[in-house]
Amino acid sequence: MKRRLISFSLCLSLLFAFTGCGGQKESDAKSEAAQSGDTASSELTLQATDAGSVADNSTPEIQDEGAYKKVKAVSVVGGLSSAAITEDGSLYTWGYNSSCELGDGTKEKRSSPVKVMDHVKEVSFSNGRSAAITEDGSLYVWGHNTYGELGNGTLEEESSPVKIMDHVKAVSLSTLTSAAITEDGSLYTWGLNSLGQLGDGTTDDKLSPVKIMDHVTAVSVADNGAAITEDGSLYTWGSNTHGELGNGVENYDSELSPVKIMDHVKTLSFNAAVTEDGSLYTWGSNQFGQLGDGTKEERFSPVKIMDHVKAVSSCRGTTAAITDDGSLYTWGKNNYGELGDGTQEDKLSPVKIMDHVTAVSIGDGTSAAITEDGHLYTWGENDHGQLGDGTTVRKFIPTMITIPN
Repeated sequence: MKRRLISFSLCLSLLFAFTGCGGQKESDAKSEAAQSGDTASSELTLQATDAGSVADNSTPEIQDEGAYKKVKAVSVVGGLSSAAITEDGSLYTWGYNSSCELGDGTKEKRSSPVKVMDHVKEVSFSNGRSAAITEDGSLYVWGHNTYGELGNGTLEEESSPVKIMDHVKAVSLSTLTSAAITEDGSLYTWGLNSLGQLGDGTTDDKLSPVKIMDHVTAVSVADNGAAITEDGSLYTWGSNTHGELGNGVENYDSELSPVKIMDHVKTLSFNAAVTEDGSLYTWGSNQFGQLGDGTKEERFSPVKIMDHVKAVSSCRGTTAAITDDGSLYTWGKNNYGELGDGTQEDKLSPVKIMDHVTAVSIGDGTSAAITEDGHLYTWGENDHGQLGDGTTVRKFIPTMITIPN
């Protein structure tokens, strides 16, 4: 079926008119002048220090380690706002908030983290919308709801977390499409579906979760979707404008139902996948060198980029990977310093920027990583306080964010 055109850009992580998951940024957000601080009050006071020179990537010494909370998960997929889960299960959010995406019951920007929920084990952010899974498997959503992307059966915006599902173990958001995996491996999708991005065989929007697959272990959604099943098979569906389905088809035809493209896959992020042997493969648009193959050529089938990779994150032109030894590599678009290498130059191949990294999240212009000691680092665009360092000043190298106990 031919791809249906829509009148605005879509995105994932995270509206994907470009490759990535963060999506097109709202015009009103981009038009606001950067402020030197944030007038919104916060219950927290943050301290930030640079992570050292790009050359040595040294980690700054922190006095009184016990005074700060360690971080176990982070999401900056949307690029305008961010979230982190501390070791005690507390969820903190900060950044832009025009659609109530911070979940604090307001539309006020926050340049410092604000606590929103307890007992959280997973979080996913996208432009204007957020989701969190609590320790008992409850899925909560909040933010904008133009096409039913909250999955609450309405088109009403929510300013605070609202529960929509039980027994959920994983969630993925794009700006207008959502997906969740339940404990029994069932994959559900909902929201905008004009390009077949829900994978249910139709192009009809869904206001509530619809089951599309069984035996699923991981999922990532955007204008297209991707899922890994228990046997390591990777399936994709939805838009194929730039080869983002990875099915070898060089045309604009959408796939309305999941199609298998790879075997032996253990993790993924949009148009990137890591196989069981640690090989990283990428495919799709390559406008900024985000595929990491040293070119700017689109790839309609997966291309191997690196070995010894254990995690990957990609969003709208930028990609990052963590290797087995904890090294963090970034490449692709670097307009706002989102690569963290101290420059604003795009990179066509992976560049090492940090050591001892356990988790990474790439957003649209903003990036974040967690190190082995539980410290959170952010870098890139900060016009709306999305770095969480209490300022609106951009950072071109990783900057440590501390959340006091």
